[in-house]
Amino acid sequence: MKAFDWEKFKLGEIAVHCDTEVKANEFLKQAYELGFTWSGAESLLEENYYSSHENETCYRAWDDSCVKELTYQRMSYYQKNNYQIIEWSDYMEFAKEDLKVGMLVETEFGMSLVMNYKYGKVLLYRSRAFTKWGNVESCGIKKVWDICEDPVYVFDFSGCGRNVIYDRTQTKEMTVEEVSKALGYDVKIVKG
Repeated sequence: MKAFDWEKFKLGEIAVHCDTEVKANEFLKQAYELGFTWSGAESLLEENYYSSHENETCYRAWDDSCVKELTYQRMSYYQKNNYQIIEWSDYMEFAKEDLKVGMLVETEFGMSLVMNYKYGKVLLYRSRAFTKWGNVESCGIKKVWDICEDPVYVFDFSGCGRNVIYDRTQTKEMTVEEVSKALGYDVKIVKG
């Protein structure tokens, strides 16, 4: 997950695209925790305005870094007015609500195929055995591939024939000596 630049966002230079209501709620929750409100001081947690533009919904801060107020609009509005548009999905963890039948998922327990999603429960197929998980987040979703339309690759657990749509990269902690060894030469840490 990348770090979101809230300082740049506060200047009103970028619009954040949320193509699902889950993503919109996640974004607004984080903005709320940083003190943002809707114009008129309405809480971001009371209304998300996602139904106004659905999968085309974008959020933007007003052009005043002193005021923490949000506005929303259809993505085409921000495109037409040359705003930088970023995808909130690039800055959030993949949630079980984002899983769809046919996606391939790599968790800390291995590779699985999403077979069903009903009543908040996910049925995954893994190595010729079905596994039910009620809370996929606790399984540590590491990577997700999109739905495969080619029947040849539907049960191929290698990810062949699919596009990666989420990849949680882990930060690896290393000592200076380990970095030097991995690079093959000495390194010196300097303040930037």
